[in-house]
Amino acid sequence: MEKILNGMQKFARELTVKINWSILFWILLLPSVSTAQIVQTDCERRLEIARDLYDAGQLSAVIDTLRVCFSEKEASRKDILSLAATAYRFLDHSDSARQQLLLLYRLNPFYQLDSDIPEIDYLDNQIIVYPKYRYYFKGGVYLFTRPIGPYSNTSIVDVLSESFGLDGGDPLGMRGEFSFSWSLGQQGPYLNTGIGFSRYNFRYRSEFDNIQNPDGNVDRVKVSFREKQWWLHVPISVTKYFGVEKSEIRNRFFLPYGQIGLSVDFLQKSSAEFLSPTLSYENFNGGETTLLSDIAIGDLRKAMNLSVFGVIGAKAKSGVNSYFVELSIGQTLFNHSKKDLSSPLNQSLKDQVFYENSSYRLSNLSLSIGYNRFLFRAVEKK
Repeated sequence: MEKILNGMQKFARELTVKINWSILFWILLLPSVSTAQIVQTDCERRLEIARDLYDAGQLSAVIDTLRVCFSEKEASRKDILSLAATAYRFLDHSDSARQQLLLLYRLNPFYQLDSDIPEIDYLDNQIIVYPKYRYYFKGGVYLFTRPIGPYSNTSIVDVLSESFGLDGGDPLGMRGEFSFSWSLGQQGPYLNTGIGFSRYNFRYRSEFDNIQNPDGNVDRVKVSFREKQWWLHVPISVTKYFGVEKSEIRNRFFLPYGQIGLSVDFLQKSSAEFLSPTLSYENFNGGETTLLSDIAIGDLRKAMNLSVFGVIGAKAKSGVNSYFVELSIGQTLFNHSKKDLSSPLNQSLKDQVFYENSSYRLSNLSLSIGYNRFLFRAVEKK
């Protein structure tokens, strides 16, 4: 019985300590909660009083009533700043009215002022609200990738055909990019830079005549392989919206645009390969196709290049967010191949055909979708 009583007393002491800590917690918390509620309630009450004073024409009293709430962070602050700007304007304090409007638009770039008040409309026209910064990311696929100029190099055999494309089972090339932009002035274009990646993928097919087969006889051969490369890009570009002033962007849903730029490109050399090369001679091995092993060609490709690109696209905007679709065409500026190096594929063709050519530059066309976020700023017009 004594053990039971001792246990109950111990439990009561522990419960009392916990209750005391809980009471202390709420004593410390409640004043801060109550203060926030009081401030919010006080500013909302002041806004109602200020509206009555405005209707009564007591404009100086409107400012005096609202002044303590100009910097408070609560729901009615935008309406407070709007009413204060109107009162300042009617008091011929245009600079103060303009400052209130700038604060208002920095809080909410999409705030709708009362356009029926000519004085406020006049001030509003002296302010421009536009996206000073933006960031976006996108991903897409390459609709085609192919070299420009002759891909093979030969003066010994006859080239019957060369073509590029993808077979049904070949994966599409793909790309991705993240970029940040800033406005070049209130009316200028946007300057963009960021980082991106590409996986180039294309299939090469050719047919050669009067070529020596492995038996030493003159023959005809069909060659096919898929070339794969991974690249890292650092693009720099400018973007211009078509038919849309910057001050109109916040109120527009559809935003067509164009972009041109230059990219510094870096090859991941271990990714460069000829995949599943095949040789099909008419009069060798019964005409059967010979499948070669994948061939690493990183040492045959230059690790750095420059490319130019152009983009046309359109955004669908809602508030600060927009989604876009765009079509991009690109072209590398310099030859990809190193000279005086020979691949195992060249050796399989007895060095009668070479796949390192001074004209080997890549062109591509891609389709992308992405997300864009605008960061608006309100400034006085220059």
